[in-house]
Amino acid sequence: MSEDVAQDATEVPAEKPTRSRSRKESPAATGYAIVETGGKQYRVKVGDRLRVERLTADAGTDITIDKVLLLGGAGTTSIGAPIVDGASVGAHVDDHVRGEKIHVFQVQAEKAISSQDRSSPGTDRNHHYIDQRIDRGERRHGSQEGCW
Repeated sequence: MSEDVAQDATEVPAEKPTRSRSRKESPAATGYAIVETGGKQYRVKVGDRLRVERLTADAGTDITIDKVLLLGGAGTTSIGAPIVDGASVGAHVDDHVRGEKIHVFQVQAEKAISSQDRSSPGTDRNHHYIDQRIDRGERRHGSQEGCW
């Protein structure tokens, strides 16, 4: 009986497979770019979805963003001065959307008007955006052609 207990003690239980919480990325999708559109800068990679300021592009069309400020990933980084030469990001415009309604009130100085007329109703407005999906990243300069 002591031999059976000794054998059981030496057996190593099977390890459970570990699950990674991070998304597994293909080698082609490890690159990223920082682009400027609509007066703001965004960090994008292939497959990302963005909501940016409204552009003059119809829904369902493809657009090219040429203002690429930085390319990175796979151990290399290219910084533009101010933009990276020959780099572009392709995106597909999914839809034009309106943001939340914003209420704008105007309050005038107390000296100018009596207290009854101090606050006026103001105006309401909606901000306009486009939803877009990043399809591709290209670099056409020197020996580093192809996708980033």
